[in-house]
Amino acid sequence: RLNGIFIDNINRYYNIRQFAVVGRHSKNVALKKNKQDLAKTKLFQKFGIKISIIAKQGGIDPNANRDLARILKEAQLIKLPKDNIDRILKKVSDNTMDSYTS
Repeated sequence: RLNGIFIDNINRYYNIRQFAVVGRHSKNVALKKNKQDLAKTKLFQKFGIKISIIAKQGGIDPNANRDLARILKEAQLIKLPKDNIDRILKKVSDNTMDSYTS
């Protein structure tokens, strides 16, 4: 038991894969890494939503859209992958083009 919580419950909560390792240290490292990855995923998701909303409101060009330029600079600070940003902006631009043609 770990502070009154079974380790199995923690593994299920954080969706930790069971590794064939010997010793407790490796399991603790994996648990810590999974917690960090979960927090990073939530943060990236929040920024993705913010980027898509701002891009829909003011356009996908950061030179013309000040809010988008600001949020992209913040995304660089938290090390949001450029592929994610490009995918979000492409999705927004495709949706805006579809709404004009239909």
